[in-house]
Amino acid sequence: MLTERNTPNLEGALDCDIPSKIVSAKMLENNSVLCFVEWKERYDGSKPLISPISNLELKNTYPMLLIEYYESKLKTLK
Repeated sequence: MLTERNTPNLEGALDCDIPSKIVSAKMLENNSVLCFVEWKERYDGSKPLISPISNLELKNTYPMLLIEYYESKLKTLK
């Protein structure tokens, strides 16, 4: 399937893409957290689809991204 930009319809991955921000997160039944990540544009101009990534993976690779997301949620609770 091709997207509007005529690029392959692919999810992003931490091993080859750079995350831009976390758009949402979901607590799973086993108390783990799944984050939905928006990605930066690739060198070829394509942009990966939003992808589910575990918070533990993000904690190990992009901890500031995770902190920024959690802080943004704390601000909305005020």
